[in-house]
Amino acid sequence: MISKLVSAFTLIVMISSPALAGERGSGYYAANCKDSGGGYAITINKDGTATVERDPKSYENVLTSYSFFGNDTPSDFVIAILFDEKNSPLPAYKGQSGWIEIWDNGKSLYALENGRASKELKLCAKN
Repeated sequence: MISKLVSAFTLIVMISSPALAGERGSGYYAANCKDSGGGYAITINKDGTATVERDPKSYENVLTSYSFFGNDTPSDFVIAILFDEKNSPLPAYKGQSGWIEIWDNGKSLYALENGRASKELKLCAKN
């Protein structure tokens, strides 16, 4: 119970902290916004990198891409966060290191783990 309270407090501090305010796509993404764990706190930095927090680890200076993997970029695509094979909260998928795609459905942003629609995460809070 205490660890859930600490996780919830950490999430509130991370989301409300002005120091963590980032570029479009920044926020807390999770499959279930009511569950205080299991999601990603993502900050897209102005320099084109990202910081991703997934309790208890932090992944800093992660590369991002505003293009869609060398293909025509769909208009609803926002950004991809590209992890390396040794420093990723996600398993490799189809021979590639893990990544998170952020999309805009016209109402809100959402994220896909490894580009998979079956792994959709809701934007629970912007930062």
